[in-house]
Amino acid sequence: MRDLVIIGAGGFGREVAWLVEEINRAAPTWRLLGFIDGDERKWGQVVNDYPVLGDFSAVQSLAPGVAAVCAVGDPAAI
Repeated sequence: MRDLVIIGAGGFGREVAWLVEEINRAAPTWRLLGFIDGDERKWGQVVNDYPVLGDFSAVQSLAPGVAAVCAVGDPAAI
């Protein structure tokens, strides 16, 4: 299984997490580590059973090779 983070912990990010879970039901593929989100109020929270790891600087602390998917529905939020 390959490690994955989702950028965006809002509604679209939660939908992507659901999709990852569905993919894994068919064939274990992804280990979802959590969400990356620029909203400081979300840091440390748990969304759909996955932690919000922090903002984009949190990506630097991840191991090399972790995949990321952008799930930001509002481009003004970036």
